[in-house]
Amino acid sequence: MRGFQGTAAVLSGLLLFAGGCGQRAPQPEQAESAQEPELTQPPDAESPQALTSRIAEALCRTERTVELRLPASAAQWDIPACIGKARAERVPAAEGLKAVQWQLRGNVLTVQPEYRAGQDTLRREKAELMLCAVQFAASSADCSPAEKALLIHDRLLRECSYRPGAAEGDSAAGALLLHEAECGGYAAGFALLAEAAGLPCRIVSGTADGAPHAWNLAELDGAWYHIDCAWDDTEPAQPHRYFLRSDAEMRRTHTWDAGAYPAAEGAACSYAEIAAGMQLRE
Repeated sequence: MRGFQGTAAVLSGLLLFAGGCGQRAPQPEQAESAQEPELTQPPDAESPQALTSRIAEALCRTERTVELRLPASAAQWDIPACIGKARAERVPAAEGLKAVQWQLRGNVLTVQPEYRAGQDTLRREKAELMLCAVQFAASSADCSPAEKALLIHDRLLRECSYRPGAAEGDSAAGALLLHEAECGGYAAGFALLAEAAGLPCRIVSGTADGAPHAWNLAELDGAWYHIDCAWDDTEPAQPHRYFLRSDAEMRRTHTWDAGAYPAAEGAACSYAEIAAGMQLRE
């Protein structure tokens, strides 16, 4: 998952969402392709990577219909994979998204997202989330990556309550705006603030004690670590038990497709050392 590359980029994103022009949604459904004459205009996306970025931008803006001109080679592209990557590219792209329908007719791809709420409502919600991201990026600008990860983790535990069946439980809005979420909301909220602060982060989908679960992977100084805010928020006596864990430690209770995510082998960072360093700076 890509970061916002600092506060300036986050501000740009805030203006984008506010102007209108992040959890587990159903997979895209393919409509039958129909052959039509090729278009003469230059393509809007010349590669699968460019298509992924264009769709992600549209999802961040909460667009209801997107039409893109593609080159003739697009008939061989894995369009469902592009849509799936677009949803995961930025947290706001998945926010409020229920499903995505698409149709390729000739060289024109039509993408029609389905959202859980009205377009104006979601755009306002995303603007509020981006404001949270801007504020966090500014307040943590002088912190180390490890300190940023701890600040996000502790903020979620302090401000959000774990509520099974919460109305927007799998969304960043549930965690950061409504302050009630399930595991997916904690993971999306962590990822949103991490992106804003320039902290490389992924949302992991897997299981915990055999039940579907979501948590985060964060990269700190070149090494990846697991962070499970939701589980930490249900363990008052050990609120940092699942903060900065390795693959080996997480496998005791969690399962996931290891091949789909970076290996978490970091051991240089620990909660105790980070907390002690932050206290010395105060």
